[in-house]
Amino acid sequence: MSPVVKLVLYAIAPPIVAAATYPFWIISETRVIVSIFTMLLAFVVTPVYLLYMIRRFSSTNEVSLLFSIPMCFFANVLFVLAHYLNWGNSTGLLKTPDSSTILIVKLELFVSIAILIIGSFIISILRLRTK
Repeated sequence: MSPVVKLVLYAIAPPIVAAATYPFWIISETRVIVSIFTMLLAFVVTPVYLLYMIRRFSSTNEVSLLFSIPMCFFANVLFVLAHYLNWGNSTGLLKTPDSSTILIVKLELFVSIAILIIGSFIISILRLRTK
């Protein structure tokens, strides 16, 4: 299997995990727990995992940084979108979210993209120093 296909498959794993939590969103008793779990994934786990993927594939020169960084940004946005769609479908407020939900989605995107930008910058600098 080519390295590009491997990167795409690894990067698409977080959105699949977010989509797989949908059955737990339907059960009203577990909705709060699933929401906290998904926010933890969105804020910390997913960006760190995607940075690891960028580092892993770019350090061995299998995939260029110009492909791996945008691919991981796209996967991160898909993860947050899947989280929002799960919430919207389970509450019935997909088209009319309240202000706190909009704030949470914006915060998830901002924090995770900031982590990805800073991490990608550090990975790029380390990669240039080793060459």
